[in-house]
Amino acid sequence: MTESRTVNERLAAIEAGQTTLQADVAELKDGQKRLEARVGNLEAGQERLEARVGNLETGQENLAAGQKNLEVRTGNLEAGQKRLEDGQARLEQAIASIRADIGPLKAAHARNSALRVSYRICEELGLDEVKVLSRDDLRAMVRRSDTSDIPRNRRYSFIEADAIIEAIDDAAETHYVAMEASFTA
Repeated sequence: MTESRTVNERLAAIEAGQTTLQADVAELKDGQKRLEARVGNLEAGQERLEARVGNLETGQENLAAGQKNLEVRTGNLEAGQKRLEDGQARLEQAIASIRADIGPLKAAHARNSALRVSYRICEELGLDEVKVLSRDDLRAMVRRSDTSDIPRNRRYSFIEADAIIEAIDDAAETHYVAMEASFTA
């Protein structure tokens, strides 16, 4: 009986070992399933990562193209700004030229406007207007008169006045009225 007992014990031990082995194999299979699930998750994660890297690369290409486009537009803007500055400079030169051309016209208009009312100026001074002297009349008058006591700058200022009016007072004495006309006055 001892022998059969030993065989039965061995069989029981083998059966117990087989049960343990089967439990271990089942546990290994569960572990393998979990591992395969994790590997699947890793593969899915890798695919998402690769897709993101692809999107990033596309984004970088778009960014580089946008930057080149921006550089071209910036160059165009700078060229346009230069053209605008050049145009403004030409416009400012034209305005300065027009102002220079208009200056004598304004002065002549002011002189003519003053001459239209010269009789009133003489009237206010108690004089009667005889005539407006020409430049030649003025130069001749200054040359033939004794003007040595009048400083040169005053003589020139008198000659260069906008208008000199010869007028007489009630005693028939001759007077000269110098007029300066200002367009802004």
